[in-house]
Amino acid sequence: MERIVGLLNVIVTDRSDYSIEITSEFSGFRFDTAVPFSTIENDFSSAVKHSKDGPISFYILKNQTPVNLHLGVGAEPTFQILVAKNKRTTVRVQWETKTYTTTVE
Repeated sequence: MERIVGLLNVIVTDRSDYSIEITSEFSGFRFDTAVPFSTIENDFSSAVKHSKDGPISFYILKNQTPVNLHLGVGAEPTFQILVAKNKRTTVRVQWETKTYTTTVE
């Protein structure tokens, strides 16, 4: 079976303590059509991670359209990021200026 997920790594370069929230990602997947659907539900209760817990990484099924990356919990969507299928997408963010660069490996 072909792998279907992409890995999204988020690095904030000008802060050591921060939270990231992801929305518009999907956790359901139809194998017959290879199309993700539905909102995320997983064991950390929402798509929020904190830097104090270690590097921020999300496995994303949705790779046809961008996900929304929020700097902070409940914040307005700051960036729309397309997560590549079967690849690692790394987003380096400058929190204060709200700018970012993306690399795909």
